Amino acid sequence: MSLYNIIEIWLENTNQKLDIKDLELTEWPEQLVGKEYLIKELNCSSNKLTYLPNNLINLKRLYCSHNKLKSLPNNLTNLKKLNCWNNQLTSLTNNLTNLEILHCFHNRLTFLPNNLTKLKKLVCFNNKLTSLPNSLTDLKILYCSGNQLISLPNNLTKLKYLDCSGNKLFSNELVKWKKIWLISIRHQHILRTAGIKRVVKVLKNRLYLPSLNELQEELIWSPNHPGKFFTSLPRVGDW
Repeated sequence: MSLYNIIEIWLENTNQKLDIKDLELTEWPEQLVGKEYLIKELNCSSNKLTYLPNNLINLKRLYCSHNKLKSLPNNLTNLKKLNCWNNQLTSLTNNLTNLEILHCFHNRLTFLPNNLTKLKKLVCFNNKLTSLPNSLTDLKILYCSGNQLISLPNNLTKLKYLDCSGNKLFSNELVKWKKIWLISIRHQHILRTAGIKRVVKVLKNRLYLPSLNELQEELIWSPNHPGKFFTSLPRVGDW
């Protein structure tokens, strides 16, 4: 179906998703100029777009992955879901205050906005992030591997699933023996403090740990609390 026909059909009912993906578009279609405010859900993935228009004021879901975007519009205040992975983004707009789901992996992001208070799922692996915002208090799922993180926020109290591999979260003493698992940290409690030497000794004896089950007391080092360890972790999600 041609771009013209796709837009004509959408204009008959603008409550439906506007799907203009995989059409090798290099610029925003002329037929949509002045009509952007009507769009509530847009899929423009797998094109060659370098920009999106600024008046997508009623947009709630945006799928714009696999383009050449270097920035996003500034007025996406109603947006609840954003898939913008595999672009050339170095930052995100600062008004994503209603966003609940964000997939922004495979970009060039060095930081995220600090007002993502409603975010529940964040997939931001393979960027250049050195830290995460402290506003992620509602976050339940976090994939942040392949960045340059040296710490995680301390207020991720609702988090159920975490993948933070390929960062700089482990101390230098553990680098030689470390193995990062996909772990759930729901309802974790710090029950005791243990010295770093004790854990290094355990890891030295085993060289590597195929699973947490091999540790009798299930001790695991926490990057949030250097030198402190969790025990008796609940089995929620995959390890």
